[in-house]
Amino acid sequence: MKCLVVGGGWVKCGFLGFYRFTVCWEGCLFKQCSTCGVNKLASVEFFEVRTEAHGTLRRQCRICRQKKNIVTSCKWIIAHADKCKMYDRNRYMRNRKNRIRFASLIQDRQRALAHGGKGSYTLIDIQLIKESQNNLCYYCLVPLSEHWSTDHRIPFCRGGSNHPSNIVVACLRCNLAKNRKTEAEFSSKVV
Repeated sequence: MKCLVVGGGWVKCGFLGFYRFTVCWEGCLFKQCSTCGVNKLASVEFFEVRTEAHGTLRRQCRICRQKKNIVTSCKWIIAHADKCKMYDRNRYMRNRKNRIRFASLIQDRQRALAHGGKGSYTLIDIQLIKESQNNLCYYCLVPLSEHWSTDHRIPFCRGGSNHPSNIVVACLRCNLAKNRKTEAEFSSKVV
């Protein structure tokens, strides 16, 4: 699209209308922000493109537009505080289990580092282990309820690692009863 200088500081861009401009001594086209009044290079670096107006540049520069969006968002949040609290609470409750599992995973990593254990596992590894055990406790073979935990077959204090091959999913009762025993020691007492 060709721009024709009409005169007097205005430019006509095709059929889209007239826009105010400034030309510097190098011949660059500048545009004035309607909010801050600063002349900036008329490019997508400083002005967003208006898709609804066939690719012309917006009247506000990018910085002023971002500030306006932040202010608008803050005003909406203040006006709809109850909605925001309810949304945050629902999101918190939806992700509660994953957050607890992730915190447990981080604790295990820190303990492994403290004991010199190597390896680490992810939440995906835990899901795969749980599926391979058919949602049953590794030790007592009882179906896992909502409350289950990860257990190290060989504990850190006995030289175990934090690698997925050393991790099993167990019910809380078995995990707490096993404590620092190895898998063989605990299995002999369960039978």
